[in-house]
Amino acid sequence: MSQSSRTNILLEVTSLSLRIARKQVAPYSHRNSPQKFTQEHLLTCLILQAYLQTTYRGVIEILEVSDTLRDRLGLKTLPHDSTLKKFADRSSVLDIVDVMLHELVQKFALDAEEAAIDSTRMETTSASAHFQWTGSQLGAMQ
Repeated sequence: MSQSSRTNILLEVTSLSLRIARKQVAPYSHRNSPQKFTQEHLLTCLILQAYLQTTYRGVIEILEVSDTLRDRLGLKTLPHDSTLKKFADRSSVLDIVDVMLHELVQKFALDAEEAAIDSTRMETTSASAHFQWTGSQLGAMQ
């Protein structure tokens, strides 16, 4: 298979997330908002964060080094990771992310029998980060 005919799943997830986000939210939350980033851009960053199983800072770092992903998102500058955190903390955002993740799972995981999503912080594991860290420390001591 040639390089040009292969589809990149990250680019597909980004494109689909943007399309879904446009149906779910207005471009800006308020007419007097700073209008640096649209809500669809921020939602897509959150979807990428969940898909890549990374942190707010991690997804921004990935976008910093990926010109192609930034172009697909349509971003010239990137939001700070605290901007993503504050946006994710809004009460309505988690409901929208749930809808978006459901649509993405339907599109990309047609063969999957089961999927689970933690909409509180979009973690892909049921164990907390603290529990995982302490468990790894205990295993290293033995």
